[in-house]
Amino acid sequence: MILRRGTSADVGFLGLMMREAGFPPARRPPLDEALRAPHVAQWLDGWGRDGDLAILAVDDGGALLGAAWCRRFGSDGFPNYGFVDHATPILAIAVDEPHRGRGIGAALLAALAAAAGDAGAPALSLSVGPSNRARRLYERTGFVHVADAPNGQLVMRLPLSPPREPYGC
Repeated sequence: MILRRGTSADVGFLGLMMREAGFPPARRPPLDEALRAPHVAQWLDGWGRDGDLAILAVDDGGALLGAAWCRRFGSDGFPNYGFVDHATPILAIAVDEPHRGRGIGAALLAALAAAAGDAGAPALSLSVGPSNRARRLYERTGFVHVADAPNGQLVMRLPLSPPREPYGC
């Protein structure tokens, strides 16, 4: 598996992954319908703006396996329940179903956290259902529960290391 930075050319795959992340399996709509949902569209509209960052997992044959990405949101507009503050990007992550359980999510999360810290983000945040299996991954990674969202989800935050300073003489 190779991890690489996402670009605006990857927005189609991010849309597929956002459908995975944004809907429970039993209620997952067709892709075109999912992409029109406000809670999905806000993650994709204008992708590539300042502060957008994505890491994609790719197998040896070039097939995309999953993605972790983050975006800064304002507190206005459609509510994003992972919102902590204007400086903290909110994380979304998904691994294509046939590839789950192989450590891809953990690798994506670690790479995105490192890249976001290097870019100067003070933290990452997210929202997750209390019984979602991914919650254990987030807790192992260092996310801590900081609030309860109005929709019953948990808001979690991961403090990031400050950006690395270049060595000087």
